[in-house]
Amino acid sequence: MNATYAAALAVSRESIAAMKRTLADLPDEALDWRPAEGMNPIAVLASHSVTSLRFFAACGAGRPSSILAYRNGARAASFTARGAPAHHYLQLLDSLEAELTELFSAASDAHLEAPIAWPDEDPSLNLTGAECLFRAIGHFREHLGHAQAAHDLWLSKHAVGEPT
Repeated sequence: MNATYAAALAVSRESIAAMKRTLADLPDEALDWRPAEGMNPIAVLASHSVTSLRFFAACGAGRPSSILAYRNGARAASFTARGAPAHHYLQLLDSLEAELTELFSAASDAHLEAPIAWPDEDPSLNLTGAECLFRAIGHFREHLGHAQAAHDLWLSKHAVGEPT
């Protein structure tokens, strides 16, 4: 595995572990709780983080697929995530980590340099494999931060005994 993919895997593993810690000490009801109007619950953040990292990391590792199919399929479904227990999301994160290990092990420098374009689907996105890879990890980290904030808000709100 080249240095870029090894680094991407290390940061992805660190990020996945942090998301697991965010989920680990919450009751299942906290996963569907919205901290405020317009904010996503942790269940959505975890689900969307997994689908987004999976899609863009695959593109960055030389396995691009339809961005419209992703947006209308896995991405759209992730925003309806509700009612699953924490272990469901922990399993998704475990599967993602294993998938990334395999994916990045098979990728090469050429995949990082290759242009990934969706001209018939989204002409505004003309990225290289490297840009897809960085987008994948950055996006995951952004939603990890959102999930951590929601986690802390839940614990804060419930530590003082306020109603949900």
